[in-house]
Amino acid sequence: LIAIPWYLIYDQPDLSTSIMILIIMNWEDVLSIPSSDIIRRNFLMPMYGYVICVLASVCVAKIVGIDNETLRNALIDFKGARHRIEYLGEVNNKGFYNDSKGTNPDAAIKGIQAMNRKTVLIGGGYDKDSEYTEWIEAFDGKVKKLVLLGQTREKIAECAKKHGFKDYVFAETFEECLEICTKHAVPGDAVLLS
Repeated sequence: LIAIPWYLIYDQPDLSTSIMILIIMNWEDVLSIPSSDIIRRNFLMPMYGYVICVLASVCVAKIVGIDNETLRNALIDFKGARHRIEYLGEVNNKGFYNDSKGTNPDAAIKGIQAMNRKTVLIGGGYDKDSEYTEWIEAFDGKVKKLVLLGQTREKIAECAKKHGFKDYVFAETFEECLEICTKHAVPGDAVLLS
């Protein structure tokens, strides 16, 4: 059983249009799914992570005997995991996303990387003795405003300041946080809860 992401074979730079999942079983049973069938606006998992998840899922499904048509339909219908870069909808042309499962910097980085537009980011929470340097560096020009709340807000703000990111604000409650986000996001922006 071999699972190969087709874009690796053809080495196409634009993953959003070139990805095709190719699964080969005994070099006879082939399942291919063009990206246009499985990549949706409301599913934003970073492409590499998505491909790895699809390949692993399809391999397990084939091992237990699931047929290709059932697999193809499941992949086409899959909308993504709840609370994991979950698209919630648009309000005044501002996209709202819930990545509340991104509870550590490594997971939260994936949420930031998935954003394809300027983002007002909500961060903070309980202190798990995490370091935030890589998280702040992952902003990479995408994050226009950081709204911080919870135990870690001062720690994150200090790290952001140390790395040259100074456009942050504190919120006392989640309601205040949403008011701030709505005020600072303009049409075309995203608001990401991380």
